[in-house]
Amino acid sequence: MTSDHWEQQLIERTAQRDSEALQSLFERYLPMVRKMFWPYSLRLFDEDDWLQRARFVCYRSCCIFTPHRGSRFASFYQFNLHNELNSLVRYELAQKRLAQKQALSYEVLCEQSADGIERQIEFNAMISQCDEIRHYYVEMLSPSEQAALRVLLGEYSEAEVCARFDWTPRQLQGAMQRCRRKYRQYFNV
Repeated sequence: MTSDHWEQQLIERTAQRDSEALQSLFERYLPMVRKMFWPYSLRLFDEDDWLQRARFVCYRSCCIFTPHRGSRFASFYQFNLHNELNSLVRYELAQKRLAQKQALSYEVLCEQSADGIERQIEFNAMISQCDEIRHYYVEMLSPSEQAALRVLLGEYSEAEVCARFDWTPRQLQGAMQRCRRKYRQYFNV
């Protein structure tokens, strides 16, 4: 049985709600899924959340995929994942949800003194400004520099990044240096 035929059977079985077929198909595309999520850092959204979302997108893609239209499932699934990521980023950056990031419960406000409330309001304003600055700084970095930034911030180890991007330690050090240089230029440090 050819690889394409086997994949087509998995797609058809997944569309018929076969969870084992979905798992097999998802595991086949797992490296692509992880690589797509790598440059993003969404608030309260970790890799496990992304994998769950990507598994759902895989199922949804299987349900609507039609192979006779000339496209391959891999590119179709990647396109759908990219759209899902864009939706998540738009949701995260929407101005109307800015209040959710800064919300405090009434009970917490009652427990704090007037001075504490003022400090909290100032802190929320500062956090909002920092989020905007961080967003613009991260946007100007290339994907490799964003990965290096995640190493610098301690989110990933150097070994993980080198393995994931097939880099030598020297290439990673170069990306980290470019990241630092752009940081100094951006913040005039």
